This record gives sequence, C-alpha cells and structure tokens, in this order.
Amino acid sequence: MNCRKCERVVNEDFNFCPYCQEPVQQRDSGYNTINAGNNNINIGLGNNSKQEFYIDNFNVAPNISNELVVEYENCLDRKVVGGIRGYKLKFEISGVLSVISAVITIFTYFVKKSDFSFFLLMVSLGCGVYALESINKHKKLKNNGVYKGNSQLVLYKDDNGDVYTIRKYGVCPICGGRVNIYNDERFKKKLGRCVNNRDHIYSYDHTINKGFPLEIVEFVSNK
Repeated sequence: MNCRKCERVVNEDFNFCPYCQEPVQQRDSGYNTINAGNNNINIGLGNNSKQEFYIDNFNVAPNISNELVVEYENCLDRKVVGGIRGYKLKFEISGVLSVISAVITIFTYFVKKSDFSFFLLMVSLGCGVYALESINKHKKLKNNGVYKGNSQLVLYKDDNGDVYTIRKYGVCPICGGRVNIYNDERFKKKLGRCVNNRDHIYSYDHTINKGFPLEIVEFVSNK
C-alpha cells in the first residue's frame, strides 16, 4: 500500500510510515471502556469511576525489514583536549599538587593544629589518585592505543596522537540521525533515542547490539 502523505510504498502491517511518520492505520477514536462486570468494585478505579488512567506499552511492528534495525557500535564520540600528551601533563601537575598538599597537611597538623588538616589530607589524596589515573591512561594509550574501564572501551588514540572518547550508539534507519542509548526511568531499561526526532525510539539488546522500532501507546479514559 502507499502512504497517503508521502505516497511511498509502505508495508500494510506498519502503524506508521517509516519515511514521514504518517499513521498508516487509523486508530479507533472512540472511548476506552473497561467492563468489570456487574456490581464490581475495583479498588484502584472504584465503582463507576471516571478516573483518568495512563498506560505505557511497547509494540514492535510485525514483519520489520532489516532496513529498520539499529546496529549499535562503539564509535568515536568527541576529541579530548590535549591528546595523549595532555594526560602526561595532568599527571605532572596533579603529582606536584599532591606533594604540596601533603607538606601543607603535615605542617598544619603538627605545627598549627588546624581544623583544616583533614580537608587538606583529602585534597592531597584526591590529587594523588588523579595523578595515578592520568599516568595509567597515558601509558595504556601510548602502548596499546586504547584505554578500557571496567572492560569497556573508553578512550582511543589515532596515529596523530589525538585521543577520542568512545561511546556506543547507532544510526536511525528512518532519518539517519544518531541514536544514543539512555536509561528510561519509566520502564527501568535501556532504550535508544534519535537525536533528530525524539519519537524515533528503539529497543536495545546488549547481547546482539541491535534495536528495533518501538511505539509507545498512550490510553486515556474519558472523564
């Protein structure tokens, strides 16, 4: 069948045109009715209730072609300022600050008996940890070209010494926009959403790194 808006050929099983998002099948605009039986009192809605209710539901269009599948991959995200040399510089600066903070901490604790000794100790430890992390990233990037955190790719170094952050995302098969993975609070799971059109929502399966179009349906009863 043809879409009534863009006139392109569309699978009749689709609810929306994959090209222009025009509804393919008209939904019944009548009232949503729940038949609970005679003299039945529902604890949630009450007897003869006209309460408004809201339901979220996932519907995956049947017989989806491979053209509407999102493939999530680890890709270059953004360029890190300073490149690989920047991590060595961060190590040197934070290392010096760590030593200075440690000296000041010892002085204030034994000589001045200051109340800020604990705060300065935390600053010293923080600078030390940051220095070790920076030199570790510099070493891994220099030797391996990549840096992993919790077994996940985090940083990548190219041949020019430029460093990029790594992020897993896909390409929207409808509009070509970037599909970022995010945690959906309502459904307590990870989904993919297009940056060009927030209505282009996809599932996310980390086992196969693929996603399929999702339709979020909203039902509201008539008051």
